Parts: sequence; C-alpha cells; structure tokens
Amino acid sequence: MQIKTQVKASNLSYLDNRIEKFSLNGDATMSKLPIADLKLSARNISVNKQMIKKVDAVIKPSKVTNKQVKHEVDIVLKHQDISTDLELFLTQEADNWLVFIK
Repeated sequence: MQIKTQVKASNLSYLDNRIEKFSLNGDATMSKLPIADLKLSARNISVNKQMIKKVDAVIKPSKVTNKQVKHEVDIVLKHQDISTDLELFLTQEADNWLVFIK
C-alpha cells in the first residue's frame, strides 16, 4: 500500500497542550518492510507548561533490498534550556530491527 501525505495545521490544541504550526509531508509504503520518506515540522509546542520552540524530523530511506530496508532519521529539537540534533540509523529485516544512535 502506497501512502502520500501533505498535512498542514495551525493552532492545534488539546487540554493544556498546544502546537502553533505543524506539517507532515512525504511518502510511505506499507509492507512487511515499510519504507518511509517523510518530513515532520512543528513550531511553538506547549506541553506540561514547557515551551519547545521547534521539532523537525526527517526520515529517508538510504538502502532498499528485498530482505532489508535502511533508513536515516534526523531529529532536531530546540527548547529554551536545551537543543539537540539526534541521528538514528534504522535497519529493518523481516523479523529483526536494529537501531544505531549517533
């Protein structure tokens, strides 16, 4: 199954939680070995009385074969007290997943 998405939203809220801007764009293939090529972006997130300025996540396939799919995942988070750029390398096989964190 092929899924293509392009979602944009602003001023989302639930109880005391809020996201000023949100977007999700990309493609995904749902199968025994899923393949994702997605970009997520969120700005001015208020959760539990904490303000997160931005969260960006990019998921992209780096190698695809019949037995294995490799993805690179890059997550950027900016908060008033802390910022991080986290890279994950995900290898998927039929019954096995391996994650390397950089």
